[in-house]
Amino acid sequence: MHNLYTFNPHNPNLTKNKLDYIWVNADTLISTFDSKILDVNPSIKTDHRIIYIELLYEELFYNKTVSKPRKNPSRTIYSYKDMKAEEGKWNWKNYNKDITDALKNTSIKLTLNRIRDIQSIAELNQRWNQFQNVILNSAKKNIKN
Repeated sequence: MHNLYTFNPHNPNLTKNKLDYIWVNADTLISTFDSKILDVNPSIKTDHRIIYIELLYEELFYNKTVSKPRKNPSRTIYSYKDMKAEEGKWNWKNYNKDITDALKNTSIKLTLNRIRDIQSIAELNQRWNQFQNVILNSAKKNIKN
């Protein structure tokens, strides 16, 4: 945004600070016209500055698609009481093995570097959905439902 500090203390022994991030949803970001850090001293006696954002009203409130009522999500109930440790059709060993095998897939495998390389919420959601699907697929296959 700007390299101005949002906190400029009157006391010289205190450190100046600025906000690192301001999180907004995509609609607000797209609707942003301008942003500034405003110094309000001496009008208001404060050691903080105001963060000002100007939004495009039309972009924020118009041209939105009419939302449709959501369907109730389906629900699966798993019978954990029928699970065995290692033997039988429904067992934890196969459940864990299927998850371990699926996570070895290079497109899903999460290493420390891959986690650090996540650059957006969309990418984070994609990784989470892949991980979630691995667990659900193993559960559907290995846990009685």
